[in-house]
Amino acid sequence: MAHIQGPIALAMILGAAAALPIQRGIDLFSIPDDQRHPLPDGLTAFESLEGQALVASAIRGDLDVVSEHFVPQQRPEWGGVASIAIARNALIQSGASIGQDAVFDDVPDPMLPLRATWRGLTLPEVARLLQMHGLAVDVHYASDANPRALRASLVDTVADRSDLLLAVYDRGVLGEVGGWHVAPVAALNEGADRLLVVDPAVHVYTSAWVGVDSIFQAMSAPDPRAGASGGWIVARAAEESNSVPWNALH
Repeated sequence: MAHIQGPIALAMILGAAAALPIQRGIDLFSIPDDQRHPLPDGLTAFESLEGQALVASAIRGDLDVVSEHFVPQQRPEWGGVASIAIARNALIQSGASIGQDAVFDDVPDPMLPLRATWRGLTLPEVARLLQMHGLAVDVHYASDANPRALRASLVDTVADRSDLLLAVYDRGVLGEVGGWHVAPVAALNEGADRLLVVDPAVHVYTSAWVGVDSIFQAMSAPDPRAGASGGWIVARAAEESNSVPWNALH
């Protein structure tokens, strides 16, 4: 694999994996059988009658784009990895599509794939990987923003097929099972003040309509992995669709 460079890096990864309890190691690297949970109160399933009614009156320019390029995450903590693959394949039409394993190609940090598998990707890691794959990004930390700013980003983004908004949020704040997660947003119903989260973790939750204030609160939680809050990223194809080397990013 391109992101494992040399025998020392490989030994580090294998050693870290060997230190895990056997069942935990198995759980990290395999998607379990369908264990879908019911949505908590306040969230509306996309496929429900109410969910479809929300679609009918929504700004949904990105819905077809996300649907066309959607892939379920390959590992339990790979919501960010799947979201990066979706965004890259949706926004850069030249060349072949990439798979989720290729998200880590040419990353000089051999431990990043393992960290992503162990605890998921943080907001800055998602942004840097998007840049590596030829996308320009606008990064918004919820701690530096407010729901009004999120609504403005949503209005600008979901109607425009040339960009895509990725939400980085704490599931627990929404009443869902699990911790930090990353998912693309494909539509906004301004009248109901709800956005549509297209969840890559299809084995856990269906895609759902979430209140803008609610998901902003979930984005605002402190993320101990990154030492900052969550937030959202707006990705678009860069004018020069060249990848940016990992070590050139901050």
